[in-house]
Amino acid sequence: MRIKFTLAAILVAMLAAFAGACGGGDGDPATTVEDFFGAVTDGDGSAACELITEDGLEVIGQGTPSGDCEDTIEQAAPFLEQAQLELTDVETTEEDGDNATVEATVSALGEESTSEVTLVNEDGWKIEGSEEQ
Repeated sequence: MRIKFTLAAILVAMLAAFAGACGGGDGDPATTVEDFFGAVTDGDGSAACELITEDGLEVIGQGTPSGDCEDTIEQAAPFLEQAQLELTDVETTEEDGDNATVEATVSALGEESTSEVTLVNEDGWKIEGSEEQ
């Protein structure tokens, strides 16, 4: 069960996490994190990966043999569902020009984990990285 929670934390870190495709969150940074989380828990790899910077896509893609961000998200979805993953709190803690920091708290199997998510504005907010606190 701890493995599933760790996977959830890693995906939030991707949140919550790394570089970008096309598109991006048009709203505030916290909304982008919420949108990413929703896409990840729905198994929508395409939507999730559009909210990550190019560098982040490479890191996320390392999680599967294909090296593809979408595959990583889609393959993780069943585990995340079993972990009862829930975004319990998300708040923009800093916004300075094209850079922002969001604190995201996720609950999985009754345990909470908080990550500090960094975002950049590249024609919309995209997740650049994350660090578990």
